[in-house]
Amino acid sequence: VKRRQKSTNQPSKEMDNDPVLYDQLVEFLSSDRDDLKLAAVQSALAITDRDGMEKLIQHKAIAPLTRLISHPTKIGSCAIETLQELTSSAMSYHQAIEDCIDNNIITRLTELAISSSGKSRNKNVNGALSLLTNITRMERGCVELLGKTMSLGESDSKPMVHILVTRFLADSIDGEDDAYQHVASILQNITQIESGRRLLTKSPDSSLLALILPQLKSTNMIRRRGIAGTIKNICFDEDSAWWLINTLDIVNYIL
Repeated sequence: VKRRQKSTNQPSKEMDNDPVLYDQLVEFLSSDRDDLKLAAVQSALAITDRDGMEKLIQHKAIAPLTRLISHPTKIGSCAIETLQELTSSAMSYHQAIEDCIDNNIITRLTELAISSSGKSRNKNVNGALSLLTNITRMERGCVELLGKTMSLGESDSKPMVHILVTRFLADSIDGEDDAYQHVASILQNITQIESGRRLLTKSPDSSLLALILPQLKSTNMIRRRGIAGTIKNICFDEDSAWWLINTLDIVNYIL
């Protein structure tokens, strides 16, 4: 006979098919107590089988996990890791991404990527942008990100993608400390749709693509691969061919 876990003030470390346990876990994720939230998010992160991840999504764990990603302690980083798994490994990763977007995750992630500081800054930014890469695998995620702007003053603002690219270019560090490396993958994702390609090639700041081309020679494989994929996507626009060859001298970079 299966023993149902007794109601306690600690979430279960081992999950089974009992829906009560998943409901309880989601409840602990929304607790006012940090010790319960940490135990709950670590329990969620420990669920690696597909059936278990499916149940997390079905039991509405995405909403509280999304709210936790900005938490300044280990709770935040564990929440990001859990969402990375759910938006990439779960059978219902499309639903996981939809739920993330419904819970304003793009704003939360971009704020985290721009404003993080302290000893854990590189890890936090890297995790946030890795998750944003998963979110922009879907067209809705791309459209949402492309619609985000950041205020630079009373009457001035810039697309959030521009801000991320600026950080990407200014913060190039070899090795695991490369906090903004995943911006390259995000650019590859958003240029799969027309508005993303237009941002890099036909916006007032049409030099944006030119600025990222030198990253093809980066020692970081994630940067090289993402920028190469971005260029490939832009090449699908026939009217960009002349501009790429004659203005940007693209051949010089890709050979």
